[in-house]
Amino acid sequence: MNKVKALNGSTPQKDNTLWWVIGGASAALGTGALIYFLFFTEKNHSYRAKGPTNRIKTKKENKSGSTGTGTGTAIGSTLSEPNWNNPFDMNYEQDVVRWVKPKRIQLLHPSEASQLAQTLYEAKGSSWWANDDEQAVKTIFQKRLKDKVQVATLSRAFWVKYKKDLWEYLNGFLSKSELNNYVHQPVKRLPNYRFA
Repeated sequence: MNKVKALNGSTPQKDNTLWWVIGGASAALGTGALIYFLFFTEKNHSYRAKGPTNRIKTKKENKSGSTGTGTGTAIGSTLSEPNWNNPFDMNYEQDVVRWVKPKRIQLLHPSEASQLAQTLYEAKGSSWWANDDEQAVKTIFQKRLKDKVQVATLSRAFWVKYKKDLWEYLNGFLSKSELNNYVHQPVKRLPNYRFA
């Protein structure tokens, strides 16, 4: 029994096998890409889950949350405890103010926060030949900021002024060791807040 041959000399059955292999490889590639984007890209943002975020809470979110035991809560209202490990969250300041109410805390003046935000923005070299000013970053986080509330105020000022996440901006030009030594460790040592 003679097999029918195509013009290129291959049998039609081999061509079908080739298409099945190509289709299977495409499906595997597509599935792999889907798995990567669903699971592994979240790992790139794992610090954001426990660290910095510039998510602005809506009014509904500000009123809801887990029941807290902070002072100044009204009867029947809920109060969520601030995430003490997340001072780069712009809402950290508001969360702490609500948590310690009616007591008052020391705050960073908005004009000073704006000036510090500008200093940090300018610390990144403007081009590949311009050197970054790591010393300015070190000075701000080791000497100028006195508590984590001020870090949050600075983070908010940076967002308002440049529409950029402060942590991501610093992460964009500082090495891992510089980020740890000049930003992460000094902020970790700061008190959560100071009373006025």
